[in-house]
Amino acid sequence: MRNKKCLMMLSPLEMPTHPYASVPQLVTWLRANGRPTDALDLNLEFFWWLIEKNEEKSLFAAAWEELKDLNAREKLAGEEAWRFASLYRIFQFLDYLSLVPDKAFFEKGKYRSLYLMTANMFPPLAVPLKKDGANESISYEYATVKYRGDANYASSASLVASIEKGSILDEFFEDFLSKRILHEDYLFVGISVPFFSQCEPAMRLARAIKRMNPGVHICLGGNYVGLHLSHTENPDVFKYIDSLSVGDGEIPLLELGGELESPCPDMGRVSGLVYLEGGKVRRNPRGSFVPLDQIPVPDEIFDRSRYFNPAGDSFIRIRFSEGCSWGRCAFCNLAGCGLFPLQRPDENKMFEKIRTLVNRGEKILYLGDDESDIDALERFAKRVIAEGLVFKWETNIRFSPGVTLEWAMLMRQAGCNGLAIGLENYDDRLLRHIEKGTSVALIDQCLENLAWAGVPVMAYMMVGLPTESEEEARRSFGRLIEKVRGGYIKSVFYSLYAVSRDSPIDRNPGKYGVTLPPQDPELDLRPGYGVFEHSGMSHKKAVELQLEFTEKIAEVNATLHFTEKQGQYLFVKEGSPRSAENAPVPGMISWQGESLTLRGDAEGISLKTYDPGALTKLRIIKDQEISLDG
Repeated sequence: MRNKKCLMMLSPLEMPTHPYASVPQLVTWLRANGRPTDALDLNLEFFWWLIEKNEEKSLFAAAWEELKDLNAREKLAGEEAWRFASLYRIFQFLDYLSLVPDKAFFEKGKYRSLYLMTANMFPPLAVPLKKDGANESISYEYATVKYRGDANYASSASLVASIEKGSILDEFFEDFLSKRILHEDYLFVGISVPFFSQCEPAMRLARAIKRMNPGVHICLGGNYVGLHLSHTENPDVFKYIDSLSVGDGEIPLLELGGELESPCPDMGRVSGLVYLEGGKVRRNPRGSFVPLDQIPVPDEIFDRSRYFNPAGDSFIRIRFSEGCSWGRCAFCNLAGCGLFPLQRPDENKMFEKIRTLVNRGEKILYLGDDESDIDALERFAKRVIAEGLVFKWETNIRFSPGVTLEWAMLMRQAGCNGLAIGLENYDDRLLRHIEKGTSVALIDQCLENLAWAGVPVMAYMMVGLPTESEEEARRSFGRLIEKVRGGYIKSVFYSLYAVSRDSPIDRNPGKYGVTLPPQDPELDLRPGYGVFEHSGMSHKKAVELQLEFTEKIAEVNATLHFTEKQGQYLFVKEGSPRSAENAPVPGMISWQGESLTLRGDAEGISLKTYDPGALTKLRIIKDQEISLDG
């Protein structure tokens, strides 16, 4: 049978606020090229399954007991305070929603978005999940979701061993997939793995599918696969996975479908494919890619009303360009890895894509360019204004002399709602050393112009750069915090520098004063180097400064606290699941008919703990063992 149907999936776990762009784009492309394709966002479906599972009172029972224990302790500090705050938020919301004892919440479709739970750092994700001896957790950590099992994501052997242990994900896959794919005869199943924390869930997913349908071809792709998993020489990786796709997937997936339907399939003819042949890992050379202006506008593949997006943030991600025109930053692997070629497609065709989306009803768009061209954005903005298109949009740029006041005002007038910019460091010597191509004077001028125009800026910063001293780091931070206080920068993401593989520093460490340690052969998936030798501050000091700087920024900047304004917006009166007379009693919380009088400082602990600084501090502490790109 020709033109058999295939299935494209997004793997758990990431924030379920919108589908990652890869699957809608690939599904639209495959359908447009004659390949019938189904789509599943298992990331979204897992959250719905997990929360609905909680109706059975099984997953939260231990969490309730833990909350009671923490509530009774005299003092809470460190991770105990974070756990208490998380559990407190969980049961505060569950109490409000009246999930127990009835199921009214789930019977009323208008509440199925669970926007109340996403309003304040997705509290259900703090519950530790344990099944059959596995140690796993899902947590919200600084605007993202992290899944942690037993696996080391830099080790193929560790990943292979980990997925054979029991997991709550296995239970989900069995429940969900058995109802949807057990009787489907798919030609192949593609699983998108954008981020490293999705790799173990994706491999578990492949295992579950093979148990239901041993003959279906399973192919994994995405950034994590291209940058890390595809480098494995471990044949055990392919126990449940038939192939890995490296680079853009449009052409390889069409080729894969053609070969699988051929009387004599030859995987050697599929560009960019990594697979097992004769017990050895084979790698096909990558072929050509489809230019961005030839990729159709993604269809409405998924039901957006089911996503956890209470603030109405951008749901559609689209690229106006790809790659970086500068491509010389010493810390960056964007150009060196070879997976993101520079593309500046036909602007007229790209604008027509934007027009199509706006005419379709999109109000907010995220232009996910690695670096949007300043001149192209100016032409884009003028056309938006001239044609009267009304929508908000955000994108990423570099600090450039082209960011004039006139340019910034034009962006604002055309609906620009935010710009993310890699500031990296606020010291001229360090900026020269990492070959950023910017200066303190240029940064100051750009920020001044953007502030006058009212364009919000989100800045990326790093600490612990090669040869950076503590004095330089503090001077850089001092300049930054003044810009935050002055309203020039809306938000900051402060990261701890690690050497990315394929970056200029990785390829020529001596040039940048760096000595890289020998890497453990067990870590075969090419992780970065979190710890390295150089003449600057120690790694320990860099970690301390990252924590210090992040906490100080959180004190100044707007936090993610659950405010009265949010409450007015989210706790809608019409059709509220609780009437006023049955509203929760302040200072008390209930679960399964049992009431708990909360400690006097419960709300204070929650507010203090659930801010960007504290969440990032937790992430930093937990992520020190290993650094992975992308």
